[in-house]
Parts: sequence; C-alpha cells; structure tokens
Amino acid sequence: MNIINSYLKGDVAVNSDIISSILEIESSAKEKIERAEMLKKDIISSAEKEVRQIGDEMLRDAKAEFEKLTAEERRINDEKISEIKCRGDAEKAELDDLFGQKHKEWEDKIFSGVINI
Repeated sequence: MNIINSYLKGDVAVNSDIISSILEIESSAKEKIERAEMLKKDIISSAEKEVRQIGDEMLRDAKAEFEKLTAEERRINDEKISEIKCRGDAEKAELDDLFGQKHKEWEDKIFSGVINI
C-alpha cells in the first residue's frame, strides 16, 4: 500500500523501483517463455522421432512377416510341384510299362488290320 501511495504522490525513487521490478518480471517471463518454447520444440521433435522409429519398426516387422509368409508359400508350392512331378513320373512309368507290354500286341493288330483290308 505504501508503494501505491508513493507512486500516486509521484515519488521518483519508488517509480524507478516499480519500473525496474516490472522490467525484471518481464525479462524473467520472456526467459521462461523462451525456455518453454525450446522445451515444446524438443518434445515435438522427440515425438516425431519416436513416431518415425515406431513406423520403421512396424515396417521391418511387416517385411519380416511377409518374407516368412513368402518363404512358407514357396515351400508349399515346391512340395505341390514335387508331388505333381512324382505323380507324373509314376504315370509315365506306368504308360511306358503298358506300352512295353502291349506294343507287340498292338503292332500285330495293326498289321492284321492293314492286311485284312
């Protein structure tokens, strides 16, 4: 209250103290605002970095899972191809055997058919 009364009376020393206090408060406030802005930028930068890292990690995991699935699909397809090849080889062997057994008989029938015409 004394400071206010002195200010109202025009006391120069008190006015100077009040102005100095106001300037100190303003300077302190500016410093705190600057620190808060720097902290805000650091927090945003850190959050953006973390988001990128999480995204990169998720991408690596997805690629690894894709490679795993691709390898599994390749293995399954190779097994199916192998089974089909085995069945084809077995069928070919049966047909070769049948041809070997029936060749002479078929040859004779064809020859008889041609002669009897």
